[in-house]
Amino acid sequence: MKRIVIKWSYLLAVVVFGVWVFNAFFGGNVYLRAEGLVLAQPAVVAAEYNVTVRHVMVKEGERVTEGQVVVQISSQQVLEGLARLSSEAASRAARLVELDVRSEVVNAMLAPAEHREAVAVEGKNQLNEIYKKGLLPVISRTAAAEQAYNGQKDAEVLRAEKKPSLTRSRC
Repeated sequence: MKRIVIKWSYLLAVVVFGVWVFNAFFGGNVYLRAEGLVLAQPAVVAAEYNVTVRHVMVKEGERVTEGQVVVQISSQQVLEGLARLSSEAASRAARLVELDVRSEVVNAMLAPAEHREAVAVEGKNQLNEIYKKGLLPVISRTAAAEQAYNGQKDAEVLRAEKKPSLTRSRC
């Protein structure tokens, strides 16, 4: 039995070797072979800005899929634009903080200014009554009118500053 297995193994090895030799020398005449390159639809790769290719991620003839990164690029124009936009964003954020602080200051000062306005108007009205009775000199009445005017002016300025901050906070 052992002798039969060795004999068939040897015969199989000789046949495999013979097929290999035949294929190597005469395979081109017997089998249909062709050499060539199968091409897919060509694709155009373009950039909107001048770029420098830093690294090519695929080899020539390698199959790529949609969305696959094939090259790493850099662009001075894009980097400069990004830096400019970042700078503008930082400036706008700083301006927004300034406006928020100013809004808080206006809100804090508005109530005292309105109280001062009311007190000044009431004082002016009382001094007008005293002036009509002839008990007050004109200079005192003028000073009271000036204080009332300044109180109203300060309150109006703060009210005017508060209106834009309210519309900005609603946006």
